[in-house]
Amino acid sequence: MIKKRHLNLFKCLIFFLFSVFLCACGYTREEKLYMENVEELGSQNAINYIKDKYGISAEIENIEICKDREEGNSFPPPNGYVLLSMRYRDKSFTVQINGENETLEGIDDFQYELITADAKKYFESLLTYEIHDIYLEYKENMISGDPYQDRQNVNLISEYYESGDLENFLQQHPVNIRIDDCSNQDLTKLAEINTNAASFFEKYAASYQTNTILISYRSKEDYQKGYSHTYGRYGLLTYEIYNDGLYIRSYAAFDKDETETACFALQEYDNIMFSYLDHGSDNAPVISDHQTQWRETGDTKGNPLSKIYSVITEQSGEITVYIPADQFEQYGKKPSLFIQHYYENKWWQYDPNLLSTTDKNYIFFVFHGVHGSSFDFAVFS
Repeated sequence: MIKKRHLNLFKCLIFFLFSVFLCACGYTREEKLYMENVEELGSQNAINYIKDKYGISAEIENIEICKDREEGNSFPPPNGYVLLSMRYRDKSFTVQINGENETLEGIDDFQYELITADAKKYFESLLTYEIHDIYLEYKENMISGDPYQDRQNVNLISEYYESGDLENFLQQHPVNIRIDDCSNQDLTKLAEINTNAASFFEKYAASYQTNTILISYRSKEDYQKGYSHTYGRYGLLTYEIYNDGLYIRSYAAFDKDETETACFALQEYDNIMFSYLDHGSDNAPVISDHQTQWRETGDTKGNPLSKIYSVITEQSGEITVYIPADQFEQYGKKPSLFIQHYYENKWWQYDPNLLSTTDKNYIFFVFHGVHGSSFDFAVFS
């Protein structure tokens, strides 16, 4: 039987080890005090900075201590800066500023709406058509590194923007721009139709790191149905844009390395829609059913529940297949879909990633025809 004195000593030892464990895994008392001081001074600096820059008295809604990101570190060290959510009347905005020393130097996005409105007006004049939506993303310093990681401080800048000075603004900041219209136009002909616009985007991409993608949707209704409206963010201008081939007529993308333009073509077969880059009617995929057999590779079981659809083409690139949701669901609660194609003297079969359109009217998948785009697909139980 453990004596009471020994039990108390044991409890004290456990408490001591637990305290040491917490200290080792968390911030020290000195670090916590440092962060409290940074938060307090940073808050006052932010209020003074906005007052000095814009002549307004803003309120703080939330404050976050900025920390240096370190892989594998659950408690990254603070770097002396704070990120604040602030409000002036009915307008919310963000400020980042130092909290170690008194300063009136910071960065903010208070003028983001003004800059975006100026950009819309400027580019409508340049392009000579109505812009349905526009998105800007810019930084204080040049964007570098992995675009997936380098997302900090987006749209926060230090200088006061003078309305109407968009060209100078673009020359001073790296900017990612997306410009959407709903006019069902062929943007591959932009250089022929509007030489000034094409030259502008090419020049600013090469000289000032202005990455731009122009997207023309087939209609306003198609814009609303679009799977994604995030193209252009982080400099990923055309990332997975083939997902929206059902709704997008064409696009033109400009970055420092190249200008890429393309149109999406559509084919309908058995109520299924097929979307792919338009290489002309002579090079369009040939779509059929029951023209081939399903191979016995061991990847699927039983016979297909649906027809075996074949897509034959000599062109490489993505082909997106949109199957009406009600047509797909008639095969059961959880049907599976498989692709088969021939490559390197053997047949390959696999189930692709199935996605749903925004309006839930279609189930779709993408065949990435890196080595040629001919393939078959069918639905199984």
